[in-house]
This record gives sequence, C-alpha cells and structure tokens, in this order.
Amino acid sequence: MHARPGHILIVDDDPLNRRVLTKSLDSDGHRTTDVDNGFAALTALEADPPDVSR
Repeated sequence: MHARPGHILIVDDDPLNRRVLTKSLDSDGHRTTDVDNGFAALTALEADPPDVSR
C-alpha cells in the first residue's frame, strides 16, 4: 500500500543525508523541500507548509 504523494520538509545539517532522502522521496513522487537548520525550517514552514516534516 502506497501513500499519496505529498510535500515533505526535510531538516538535517548533513548535506549527504538531505540529498539521499530527497532523491528517494522525489523518486517516489513526493515534492520535497530541504533545509539545513531550524531557522530555515521555520521560514520554509511559513512560506510553503509541508504535509510532513522530518
């Protein structure tokens, strides 16, 4: 069973972790936004609220 594609916010200070997770989720049809810190995450949440943040 697959979930419907959604917008996912990825917050991680390691660029490799963000890149791997983004690539995987994008290939599953999700739209992702990735940022490297909490301040950027708050800005992203206000600008384009995700369905999920991790």
